[in-house]
Amino acid sequence: MGEYIKDLVYDMINISEKKLEYLKEIYRFTNKQKRFIRLERIDDLLKQVKLRDSYMKKIDILNLTYYRNYKELKAALNVDSIEAIDSQQYIYITKLKELLNKMKLLLIDLKSIDNENWKNLSISTNEMRSRLKNVKQGKKIDDAYAGYRKQVTSIFMDKRK
Repeated sequence: MGEYIKDLVYDMINISEKKLEYLKEIYRFTNKQKRFIRLERIDDLLKQVKLRDSYMKKIDILNLTYYRNYKELKAALNVDSIEAIDSQQYIYITKLKELLNKMKLLLIDLKSIDNENWKNLSISTNEMRSRLKNVKQGKKIDDAYAGYRKQVTSIFMDKRK
């Protein structure tokens, strides 16, 4: 039983290390998104969103295996969560707890940056709408005078001196 639990925990540690790497990449992409929103580089922003989504899908795949191992570990040790596992009795669980804590902190930072990006994107969108409104208004004015310009058929010319 002890070796089985140890194998489960080591698998969870390996998955968590991989997830942490992917989360760091997502963090990097999210910071780039902030810059692209500020510079209004929509194409670059969309590329970063696609890259970020691809890493999120990789994390989702890892989560399937992790969750299966997590359920088995909880059942084997008869606990409700990893925090409830005694680190003194299972020394190797400490590394897993540390990784989970690092991921938790990184996710909090990611959420903060994400919220800021959404706020900035909303502001940029509102600014873009007002610019488009001004362009439409200018076009209406131009169209109003365009009819008048078409009506004028003669041109007055001064005599040559």
